[in-house]
Amino acid sequence: YRGQGDAAARGVLNDHWDTVRTWGFVSSRIFGVGACGTAVVSGPLPELVDLFGDLVPVWTGPAELRRVVDRLLADPDATATRARDLRRRVLDGHTFDHRAQELLTHLARWVPEASRPIDPPARTGEGRTS
Repeated sequence: YRGQGDAAARGVLNDHWDTVRTWGFVSSRIFGVGACGTAVVSGPLPELVDLFGDLVPVWTGPAELRRVVDRLLADPDATATRARDLRRRVLDGHTFDHRAQELLTHLARWVPEASRPIDPPARTGEGRTS
């Protein structure tokens, strides 16, 4: 799983695929890296700034990428604070549980039965010793 490497990294470079950028979807990598408490820099996307403000520095070309990375490396305390703040923002409002709840809320508008709690399926075979 890439997340283990993301958590151990000093920083992660993200770029959005053209199709993702066209539709305005923030790369899932931003959320995963952010949840790990790791600094991330990314290519530009307006929706990224809308969600995270300056917690994810953006770059538009090689020279700007170099300046952004140099600035982050020059001030490790500020970079660590930014990474912690990004982690908190992701965990407070952008986990899979948040998105699932949001989907259920929207679904409940059209399907009344969707508003009742859903019990997770029973898992079989876990914890068995025989």
